[in-house]
Amino acid sequence: MRKVSSNIKLLIVFLIAFTGAILSAVLNKHETGLPYREEMKEASNLAQQWFDIIKEVKDKKQIVSDAHSNVPNSALIGDDWSEITTTLGSLEAKETSTNPDFAALVVRWLHEATIKQGDKVGVVLSGSFPSISISVMAALQTMKIDAVVTSSLGASTFGANQEAATWIDMEHWLEL
Repeated sequence: MRKVSSNIKLLIVFLIAFTGAILSAVLNKHETGLPYREEMKEASNLAQQWFDIIKEVKDKKQIVSDAHSNVPNSALIGDDWSEITTTLGSLEAKETSTNPDFAALVVRWLHEATIKQGDKVGVVLSGSFPSISISVMAALQTMKIDAVVTSSLGASTFGANQEAATWIDMEHWLEL
């Protein structure tokens, strides 16, 4: 009788275990999406629509940032410094915040906080992160949640700190 080396035995055991793991993953695969998944998509899409409106208005008014950014929604990034800049900010943080999926995240947080249609919430919006402010408002509108809004005029670096494109201007452009 021929003897099988221990390396071959280990390889066979590994292949059986690996095959079992793959089969288990395939057979037990089922997506259990969040019950408000469509609402999250809707809020994200609305935020992107609003981002596009800001870009259109800034293009029309020829408002260009002096920041060198190539993120998809860079129109929401302000200047390095202006007369209304309040504090220092991070360009990388502002770039990260331009993802419209933050609106979906806010929808999730609102659901987890058991806030629902018709509820009233207080919201403080900052010109420092205009894209986050837009995402929050998109989530609230999508979920039909009433908001009492307080907004700031000033903004940190790379926020809504352009004198012709403050957060208050953006609210007006979006009719929030």
